[in-house]
Amino acid sequence: SRRGGNTESIGTFHYMAPEIARGEYGREIDIYALGVVLYEMLTGELPFDGESSHEIIMKHMTATPDLSRIEPPFQQVIERALLKDPKRRWGSVREMANASGLELQPGQFGSPLPVATVVSPSPRASHNARPVTATAAPSSPTATAPIPAGKIPQVAGPPSAREPLARAVEASIDDFRAWWRELRVAPPVKTLLVLLAVFVFVVNTRWLLPLLSILGLVYVPYYILRQMLIGPTTAAVPYQKARALAAAAASKNRPMPYHRWRKYKRIRLASKRSSTQLAELSGSLTAATIATVFCAVFAAVVGIRNGDVTSIRLAPYFWAASTVLAAATVTLGLGKLWEASEGDPLRRRTALLGVGGGVGAFCLLVGRYLMVPLNVGLERSIDATELPQALFATDGTPLVSAFMVHFALLMATIRWWRVCDPLRSSRLSLGAVAIVVIGDWMVQQLVPIPQPWGMMIAAGTVIAVQIAAPWENPQERETLQDSPQVTGEVA
Repeated sequence: SRRGGNTESIGTFHYMAPEIARGEYGREIDIYALGVVLYEMLTGELPFDGESSHEIIMKHMTATPDLSRIEPPFQQVIERALLKDPKRRWGSVREMANASGLELQPGQFGSPLPVATVVSPSPRASHNARPVTATAAPSSPTATAPIPAGKIPQVAGPPSAREPLARAVEASIDDFRAWWRELRVAPPVKTLLVLLAVFVFVVNTRWLLPLLSILGLVYVPYYILRQMLIGPTTAAVPYQKARALAAAAASKNRPMPYHRWRKYKRIRLASKRSSTQLAELSGSLTAATIATVFCAVFAAVVGIRNGDVTSIRLAPYFWAASTVLAAATVTLGLGKLWEASEGDPLRRRTALLGVGGGVGAFCLLVGRYLMVPLNVGLERSIDATELPQALFATDGTPLVSAFMVHFALLMATIRWWRVCDPLRSSRLSLGAVAIVVIGDWMVQQLVPIPQPWGMMIAAGTVIAVQIAAPWENPQERETLQDSPQVTGEVA
């Protein structure tokens, strides 16, 4: 009964009514959320989605849901439940349920629902499940009236009664589809895999097609004889047994798919308070400092294993460590700003281009302060052209512009937001280290700086960032049930 003043905007953005953005609260927001859930149950998708919470909220306030795929009466029920004006929505859940054909009566909410959806154990047969109506007797809230003739649901028989070869092929296809959906590679890589599979098939058609033809000629008579001897695998089952099968199928715990797990985590990351983000960033910077010091000490022990340890020999390691810490700091800061969404790669590369120039200027200033020789290690492997005078002095020493361009290109060409993304596949990836080092080597061919320090700085930065950045273990999704209650998809 209290509307506004004593409430806070808490909830999942995909299910929040538009009036919540204006600070208005009432039971109408539950009708709206129930309409979103019903839409998702029927289509498998959300009516309003986007790359950020602000985009989703804006769609809730302005966009109209696409109801073309939904059949009556649910189309009209969802349309009214998702109206922008809360006064025009359904007045109660019972009114909404009755309009859907459930015909709920007062006092019936404590009893089993009068509509049961019979779900076949087979994934394919579940798409053809039909609702069967049975009204509860007034004298007993748990009793159900007999199902009229012709309304008994048809469900698939137990898996053991089905043809085993077809069942095995079906299960293999389902497993392959699940593996393909959760394969964490870039879309071009998937395209290359498809092309490779097509190429292998075409090359081997000389023996594959005859083999498939022989298998077909053997399987068809076998299937016909089996059907004649065993009979059909579908049979009418009593209503109570059908309900038990449906309940058993619905109660199975399934691990959350990878794409839904990422979406669930993105929503969690977007809901963090600024104070929490600052605390996490300070912890990451502390971890990055420790990792940088460790890498610098390790590199110094390996590099100065012979001879005296002097300040002149230690200066380059202090220089590299300072640059690594500066690059890791700006990368972790930007990563914290970008962790709530996938984002636009072009905008992110532009931001990294700018901060990379700043890191390059800082690198040169620290090198000059420590009197590190900057005119050595400028060799290039594949380019023998003269160095541009705008970036290098007459004696070949890189100017501040050369350092700025070098680090700007290094930061812009590498997807550093993936390196510090909490949802990356592993905490520390050696593949990412190799990619960054190769990237610096390629930039070296255009704008050289003293080596091997440039590559050491690149490697140290990616190692420190990965160690310090927060990480959500993808294996966690194996322990999460794939259900709205776990993912927070509730009103």
